[in-house]
Amino acid sequence: MGCIEFIAISDIHGRFNYIRRINSIRDNIGLLVIAGDITHFGNIDDVIRFLRKLTDLFETILFIPGNCDPYYTLELDNINETAINIHGKVYTYKGYYFYGIGGSNITPFRTYIEFDDEYLKNMINKLDKLVNDYNRTIVITHAPPYNTLDKTFIGLRVGVKPYTEFLENKYPILWFSGHIHEARGKIKYNKTLIVNPGPFMRKYYSIIRLCNGSVNVELGRF
Repeated sequence: MGCIEFIAISDIHGRFNYIRRINSIRDNIGLLVIAGDITHFGNIDDVIRFLRKLTDLFETILFIPGNCDPYYTLELDNINETAINIHGKVYTYKGYYFYGIGGSNITPFRTYIEFDDEYLKNMINKLDKLVNDYNRTIVITHAPPYNTLDKTFIGLRVGVKPYTEFLENKYPILWFSGHIHEARGKIKYNKTLIVNPGPFMRKYYSIIRLCNGSVNVELGRF
């Protein structure tokens, strides 16, 4: 198994002026992964404009929409042949499988992209038919699995229960999510390392290195 390195961010919420900060931390890293909430209830043109700017910096960008992104983001295919939407799809990068699920479970706020548990269960179980080696599989979801990095500032756990059920029997090497701004960190659930880099809108990011079955996560702030 080879080695890869990428920058992972989530919850930009329209802070597009921070793009120059990405350039200062990328250090020749060619892959950027975005776990949603590119905009803060913006429109599809905002999403496209942001991704186009990033295509000048990275060889490959993998993204999913968050619950605060416009619904039509789900239908975006790719931007400049570089930024690729992996919602419901597997993208293979240097021998690793990246699989994404955008949007969130149901919230009290009626945001743009929310799904019920049945939809999210079908989406995560779909992965089992798409990959043949979970030791090389990275899952990117906007909302985290339940009972992981999903606790809000008032102590409620609001993660996705079907994701956690999936993790009881399947063990991707890495799971990357955002959504819960105050739940920045990394934890192990069974054999899967789960990471929330913190909201990019507050200048948080992560650099992730996978090499020969090991995972190293740097939680950074610029």
